[in-house]
Amino acid sequence: GVNEFLFELPSSKRPITFKLLTGADEKQISEEIKAREKISKEQSSELTTRLKHIILSVDGKSEKSYINNFVDNEFLSVDSLAFRKHLTSITPDVDMSTTVVDPAGKEIEVTIPVTLRFFWPAAGI
Repeated sequence: GVNEFLFELPSSKRPITFKLLTGADEKQISEEIKAREKISKEQSSELTTRLKHIILSVDGKSEKSYINNFVDNEFLSVDSLAFRKHLTSITPDVDMSTTVVDPAGKEIEVTIPVTLRFFWPAAGI
């Protein structure tokens, strides 16, 4: 019942504890990214900002300065990619894809768009 998960980085073998982001976390990250973009237009910091909010501890150390330094200077790209793949695999999501048959009889996988028509199909919007 706790939003904490353990993952060992495959290359460096360092243990990290992380959480799945909540709506409040997403809002805070968006605000932080917008504030950084106003200061510096050079490089997007969305990935590192997200990682800094997701990771709760590295090597058992939960100090924000330690985590920030790890993300900025020590997080190997191969470990980051493996971690992000693991995170994607355990994050709850809704699969909006389905297979349909086109007029020629060929099966095609499509994603169902979530628009107003999805919620009110009879409205003809």
